[in-house]
Amino acid sequence: MACCSASRGPCERPGERAGERAVSWLLPPLPPHFEAALRDVRARDRAARLAAAERLANPDAGREAEAEAGLLELADDRDARIRAAALQGLAELGGPAATERILQRLDDGHPEVRELAMALLAEIDRPEARRALREGLESPYPELRFQAVSGLAQRPEDDDGDALLALSDDPDSEVRRMVACALAGFGEQQAPRLRALLEDENAAVRRAAALSLSELGDAAGTAVLTEALDDPALTAAALEALGGLGNAGPHLERVAELAAARFGPLLLKAAAARCLLRLGDRRGLEPLRSVLRALRSDGRSYAVEVVAELRLGELVDELVRLADKPRGADPAALADALETLYSEPGHVGERAREGLAILTRRHPLESNRSDGA
Repeated sequence: MACCSASRGPCERPGERAGERAVSWLLPPLPPHFEAALRDVRARDRAARLAAAERLANPDAGREAEAEAGLLELADDRDARIRAAALQGLAELGGPAATERILQRLDDGHPEVRELAMALLAEIDRPEARRALREGLESPYPELRFQAVSGLAQRPEDDDGDALLALSDDPDSEVRRMVACALAGFGEQQAPRLRALLEDENAAVRRAAALSLSELGDAAGTAVLTEALDDPALTAAALEALGGLGNAGPHLERVAELAAARFGPLLLKAAAARCLLRLGDRRGLEPLRSVLRALRSDGRSYAVEVVAELRLGELVDELVRLADKPRGADPAALADALETLYSEPGHVGERAREGLAILTRRHPLESNRSDGA
């Protein structure tokens, strides 16, 4: 059956040049036809079986039953990657047989396969899937407890919050982090436990708790959020959280440093400027202006959106310049921002009208203000 494999070797065709062969060899293999995928379920070649699993996840119309049968067989494949691909395909097909096989793989010998199985159950709206998620909270495998918490948080029910509390002191820090992420979805009654998690020994858990508290409007984690500003993976989320708390107190200086930084991603510079402005600190204006004027275009469209969101009439002249030469700014975002400032009195409204006229001439489909022309 290996001859039915989806992969192609560098076989020479009549008239093919050596350079063309080299290029064709670098191209990814084409997905097999449905009939070939059905045959390759039992192929000796691992790549062929993997391609079959991926193809059967999208069966031809009316052939779902055949696809399901093939995927059920591949879900028991000796190769963990193929089992995982088959489980994903079964989840897309749905149905009782698919759910049953995914449930069976919660005891798979490979941790990534059983973790995937638990994650897929969160997407299946069936009673047996939900029961497995609740039971997963008590699994001996930390990766299953992690995914069970995540899955229950996606579609929470009233008693799930109390069930998750039991894992807030789980020995695995990733499980505790996911609990901290999930608890905000169960309302303000979970705030005391989230405040306790601010003292967790693990920094990732503390930061997740602080972010969740900010979603509840609780500023208890402000100091931790300020620490999170130095984590590249969390800087943007921390800025968003701090900006929504209303008062960052002495921690505002760190945000101001990020906004004033001369180097680094302009998107984060604009996000820090937005945070300052949301908190009533006008030090955010000049950093935002610098992003709008920067040689690099990364962050420019976002900065335009911030001008619109916060109705920053002080920056209307910058928008007019961009209407003439967008320099990478999204014309639709520019149109929205100028339309937002259009109704402002005096200089701001007049300049916004001029900008709309320019933008309408250059990008007529991006502005619906015909009276700006």
